[in-house]
Amino acid sequence: MIRVKGFCVLAAVTSVLLGGAQAVADVPLGVSSGGGGAGVLCETETGGNTLVSLDLFEARHVWGYEIPESDDYEAELRRVFQRVHSVVASEPRDPTPEYTESVHQEYRRNVESVLTSFSYIPAGTRLALIQDRDDILVPPKNCRIVQVISYFDQSAKGRRILVDREYWEMLGPQDRVAFLFHEMVYEVFRLFGDKTSARARKLTGIMLSSVSLSAKYGAFVKGGRVLECRPEGASEAGTEFYIGESREGEAVIAFEAIDGESMMSRPSSAWADYSLSS
Repeated sequence: MIRVKGFCVLAAVTSVLLGGAQAVADVPLGVSSGGGGAGVLCETETGGNTLVSLDLFEARHVWGYEIPESDDYEAELRRVFQRVHSVVASEPRDPTPEYTESVHQEYRRNVESVLTSFSYIPAGTRLALIQDRDDILVPPKNCRIVQVISYFDQSAKGRRILVDREYWEMLGPQDRVAFLFHEMVYEVFRLFGDKTSARARKLTGIMLSSVSLSAKYGAFVKGGRVLECRPEGASEAGTEFYIGESREGEAVIAFEAIDGESMMSRPSSAWADYSLSS
């Protein structure tokens, strides 16, 4: 398996998202965005509106993935968390309860880090569509793509995630999980140079689907470690790799990133592809 630093980002069960208890900060307008999450807004026959994650819309209608229906936010978080963790290289063969709990807490911290960056835009305003999607599907005539979340970096002040509250509250529990996962994964992909959200959307669809997952390199008997090489004082991503021992006793080195480009030990690699079983 491959240890993906920053990829294991979905938290264990938490009800923070549904509770809507995040503090709403004053939002400076006119800033440039570094990406975000879009949704598909459709008008129903009765004149109402429905909103779903673009990631799940594409997963169903482009990639043909089966998305198990779920209206239980906490259960869906746990399901996706377990799927993410199933492809983590450093997972012991027989994890202890203490180990499992420590991993849950690591994921929880990642979720809370994203949630604390939420800032709701003023009522009556909308987020402009970000042209980072590399669209592969035109919605039906009664539907349109809308921006639900926009990410931007304030440098020294840290990241901010602008959220359209009206759209956010229209989302079902499963779609909220999809948006949350999308934001965390896309943030990592941007570090490795992704200019569109295509890979983040596909990976989100995979992790929320019922597609079988398998680790690329199989299970490691002995614990390994992730190493990173970068020039001293450099802020950009360097070269990261996992080194461990296989069941057959062979040393395995799996490169995650080479010179800031995600590799997964292949010349050209889509993170959304490596975890699919053949």
